[in-house]
Amino acid sequence: MKAARIVFLLACGTLLASCAHEAPMHRVSPDYLASGNLSGVRAFLYGQRIVVEFAHAPAFLWIALAILSIKDENGVDVGFEKEGRYYRLSRRLNHFTVWVNGRSLVFQSVGPEETASSPAPGDTAPTMANGDGEDLWSDVRKLSETQLAEIRRVIEVTQTNTGTTESDTPALDRRINAIQSRPEKVATAIIHVNFAPGQTAFKPGEAVKRVLASAAKLADHVILHGRTDARVAGPHDAGIALGRALSARKYLVENGVEADKITVNSRADGDFVAPGGTKEDRALNRRVEIELRISRHE
Repeated sequence: MKAARIVFLLACGTLLASCAHEAPMHRVSPDYLASGNLSGVRAFLYGQRIVVEFAHAPAFLWIALAILSIKDENGVDVGFEKEGRYYRLSRRLNHFTVWVNGRSLVFQSVGPEETASSPAPGDTAPTMANGDGEDLWSDVRKLSETQLAEIRRVIEVTQTNTGTTESDTPALDRRINAIQSRPEKVATAIIHVNFAPGQTAFKPGEAVKRVLASAAKLADHVILHGRTDARVAGPHDAGIALGRALSARKYLVENGVEADKITVNSRADGDFVAPGGTKEDRALNRRVEIELRISRHE
């Protein structure tokens, strides 16, 4: 009897959800509008795929029914992969519906005319110093070099304090050298923003705030690399790494950077910039690397 009652309630929820689709859509992320009776759910573009984010892990009903499903505009099921509270869809869609326990939320991609094209209120990023943005780009490169110098200092401190050279230090040195010697055909600068343990909220420091939004607008391509300090990924690290990259993307789009030129990737463990043997090392490894590229035109 109890199972039958749950099925009945789910059916009622589905009927109510179908009516809720007529409600006006509202912006839930830089990439999507949504309407429905399912709260705490957002969607973001992730290259040629989509990531659906739940504010909290869905409280699924443990019954023999499809408690979570995602369907395209034709009602066809869309496959997905779970990473913590994030669900990575198998393909990119302009229109799709997320169903959880009989409740639903319809997503519609934001059209080009609705995409943010100017900084959000309170944005204090500087304007371009000249038509080519050379002064701004020089400031960005100096910031990148300062951050890399700090990373090298931390590596040296780790070596001094331990009295040994960690096995992965040569690889870290090669990686930093590669960042500093990009081909001249593509001007590249990489800015690091670090995170507290387990956190994904993007909170750049003042030095980064002063140049980031304007430099990202100037760049031809922005690549966001979300990382953790884990040597071996735990059950939540994939979601944390992805969440860090997505929060950086959200910040950039809200501050007027074109969404189409931003690429997001993430890695749950490894790919360090510091050895990881100290608290300071681990703080540097919990990061988003913001890679800004400008093609040089002769």
